Amino acid sequence: MFGAYASNMPSIFNPRALRGFNHWFEHEGGLTRKKILHDHTMYPYMSVFYSDDMLNAANKYIETGEIDERFERSQINKTHNVRKDFLSYCPECTKEDIHIYGEAYWHRLHQIQGVLCCPKHHVQIENSIIPMNRTAWRFRPASSFAVSSDDTAPSDFRTDFICQYVKIAKDIDWLLKHGLTLGGARVIGEKYKDMYMLKGGGIATRHGRVLRDRFDAEITAFYGESFLNHILSIGVYVNNWHMYATAAMSVGMKPLHQLLIMNFLCGSPQGFRDSTYEYAPFGNEPWPCINKHCPHYGIDGVNKIEYGFSQHRHIGYFKCDFCGMYYRRSRNDQTFEEYSKSVMILDYGHLWEKKLRECIYVEKLNQRDIASKMLVAVDTLLGIAEKLGLDTNTNARYIPNRSPGDIYRNQILQLLEMHGEISSNDVKQMNSRAYSWFIAYDPEWLQSLFTPEKEKIHWKEKDKRLLSLFQTVYTDLQKSGNTKRRVTIGYLCSLAGITCSKEYQQVKNQLNLTPMLKIFMTEVLETETVWMHRRVTEIISHLNANGHRLTVNKVRSHLSIRQCKFHEYRDYIADMVEKHKIVTVQCPHCGTDKVWKDYRNKQMQSYLCKNPGCSCKRFKIQII
Repeated sequence: MFGAYASNMPSIFNPRALRGFNHWFEHEGGLTRKKILHDHTMYPYMSVFYSDDMLNAANKYIETGEIDERFERSQINKTHNVRKDFLSYCPECTKEDIHIYGEAYWHRLHQIQGVLCCPKHHVQIENSIIPMNRTAWRFRPASSFAVSSDDTAPSDFRTDFICQYVKIAKDIDWLLKHGLTLGGARVIGEKYKDMYMLKGGGIATRHGRVLRDRFDAEITAFYGESFLNHILSIGVYVNNWHMYATAAMSVGMKPLHQLLIMNFLCGSPQGFRDSTYEYAPFGNEPWPCINKHCPHYGIDGVNKIEYGFSQHRHIGYFKCDFCGMYYRRSRNDQTFEEYSKSVMILDYGHLWEKKLRECIYVEKLNQRDIASKMLVAVDTLLGIAEKLGLDTNTNARYIPNRSPGDIYRNQILQLLEMHGEISSNDVKQMNSRAYSWFIAYDPEWLQSLFTPEKEKIHWKEKDKRLLSLFQTVYTDLQKSGNTKRRVTIGYLCSLAGITCSKEYQQVKNQLNLTPMLKIFMTEVLETETVWMHRRVTEIISHLNANGHRLTVNKVRSHLSIRQCKFHEYRDYIADMVEKHKIVTVQCPHCGTDKVWKDYRNKQMQSYLCKNPGCSCKRFKIQII
């Protein structure tokens, strides 16, 4: 019937084995290859994890009967993610088939992983005695073989989850009829990305990367931890299964997992298909303008915005069409009254700038009055005026005998009284405006108040404390520490308990402010060459003390360094080995010291003489 000696089973799950269709059916009967595949196979359900290439190959096969071998192999592999281990049936459906037709039939819905309960009769789906992989070789009618056995009874059915079982079975049944309308894995994955960003405040980045911890928390709260773990254990469990739920990787997801995500996002696969999600985290236009000098303030004016995504937050860039004010929002859960007070303004716009010029040149207001009327801080006003090339001091009203120098001088003296010692950097950070004024007009007076950073009492005390700490650490290291390691500032800091990278960098970068510690570090820290020479000397001394034969390779094995580094110091190691060779044993026959140790027992040590001219190659010496 299928035109070739081929497996029946894959043809039930995939568009396959219908090559001889045109020879054994008449077109006038209304039965077409497309109708068979859509109504009597699981192709519509499996299409939710088909790539575009697989969908195109399937459509080509449906239209022309030509099949791509790569496509055929791929879809057979995907079958294992869908089918059960045994042919399954609903006892009530079997009785109903026999009553209506006189014959029972295998239902395709009952053969899919995840269908544990009949959506029509709300009873448990049972396994027959026929393994699914045996269906390829012989036809077994449901009337005779829809019989359960204790060995094949499903063990993963729980009565407390019947409602969830029925819901999933109904959704799978819907996908069996309408799965192709979802457009395949790529279209589904693209839709996931947009929905993830809007679900629960954003469970994916703007680029589509799923935030796994947030996703786990959201979907576990939706299904309940017990049911979710239970349903995911059906078939082959996949760790971090939701990482595949993206446009690029959704082809690798099981259809059951796709279904769980569709229900999580939209309640059902039909709702997922029909939903239209427009990326609008800040609502729809028009948005109110936040410029209080604009007639559209709090009403409308903003009709087009740009979106961004940063640190798991939606970013919106708004611009009023009337006044030109351009601002940014990063929280989409605030009311207009909330965000209008703390919004980040990127450009105040032409209307605001016009009002500013009127305050300076028409109303002739001073800085404070201008800032008050324009509803900004004085520092903000000065920054904007500098960008626009405006002089806000044109109408300044100075208090008699109170020049800027006097004001800034009092401020600097207050800082000095508060801190006791100040440096140039301190003044720059704490009062940048005063610092700039004195650098421009009276630098000598300001310099006379400074205490150099390294002469501050704070640094002197810190220098003494760190010096004492590192001296103690270094002394302990010399007595009982790991002398194999090179003495570096990082190693000393780790021994001193300074493990935080920030604290370590402070010690390293502030050596110029702690001169005594710097001198100590200069004396004890080892360069690579010094460390290598010390290690070679220690190893040679150890080998000689324990009676080992001294060779270059023996020293290298104790050094435990890389090949390239060994070649760099090979000549030095060879010279040191020659200098420290100690002749302890000589051959009694030829007098050479070129002898190697051989076997030994409690009384005697055997040696091998390596002199080719020696008359006796082996000799023994009594161990004292």
